Amino acid sequence: MKEARYHEAGHAVAAHHNGYTINSITATAEEWRTNWSQPVFIGPADAWREACVTLAGQLADDVAAWGEMRPEPWEEYLGEAEEQREFVEEGHEDVRGDHLWLLEHLGEMVAYHSWGDSLEACYREVVEDARRLLAEYWSEVEVVARALEPTGTLEGAGFMRAVQEGATRVVESGLGA
Repeated sequence: MKEARYHEAGHAVAAHHNGYTINSITATAEEWRTNWSQPVFIGPADAWREACVTLAGQLADDVAAWGEMRPEPWEEYLGEAEEQREFVEEGHEDVRGDHLWLLEHLGEMVAYHSWGDSLEACYREVVEDARRLLAEYWSEVEVVARALEPTGTLEGAGFMRAVQEGATRVVESGLGA
């Protein structure tokens, strides 16, 4: 379940650093979920934040599995997202995953014309931004993933303690200076 812990820790840390309040995290064999409250943002930045938070889970999962972030090539990502959309349109909402959520956020970004006029251009921007965010706060992702290890769950207060511990490690190591 290492991938689940890192996946949800990635979502949670990215959400936290985009102004969201983390209420709980679950990373078990039965459920992968981060429950958050988000501030009301209106406009293109909201779609961008949602897209970055959504992609951060997959990128953190990549590091847990392969030791590096490996975002999918555009065509591969789009194929998976469109497949999920077909299933959802057929009434199988349970297969809606991060690929489809991300595609919907990218569509909102294109509608605002703030990041370019194509889904692919928006995807590339979100990939780079999510990678930078996770690289900057990776110590927090690691601490949150470890905090999830014993039970697979973490409440908001536990998440905040873990984030503070991760930030303290960076400062103590001199990397945050």
